[in-house]
Amino acid sequence: MTVADRMHPEPRCCVPHQRLLDALEILGEEDMNWVGVVATIAGREWLGWITAHDAAVFLGSFDKRPSEVMCREVMTEPPTVLTPEMDLDQACATIRHHCLHRLPVLQEGKFAGVLWLA
Repeated sequence: MTVADRMHPEPRCCVPHQRLLDALEILGEEDMNWVGVVATIAGREWLGWITAHDAAVFLGSFDKRPSEVMCREVMTEPPTVLTPEMDLDQACATIRHHCLHRLPVLQEGKFAGVLWLA
């Protein structure tokens, strides 16, 4: 079995010039602890992610409102990414190794999905 067999395909994402408030709304609606940042919604070229933790630290450190901050200011790179072709057991071991619950799945540099541990 591969990652493609179990991933959540094409999750919602945001672009760098969107407000952090928009990203936080996606986090809440999708029950995720991070949201992917892509160059364009249509093209889905992966740039990074915004974690709930990073957003909270940024807002607290700079005393700003989410409506005043752009996604590009907060996004970072995840420790690793998965591919649809990866063996599912290997992918799950990778997620556990990084002490995460979910990781992005990239196909040819594009945000294809999310795999999470149940």
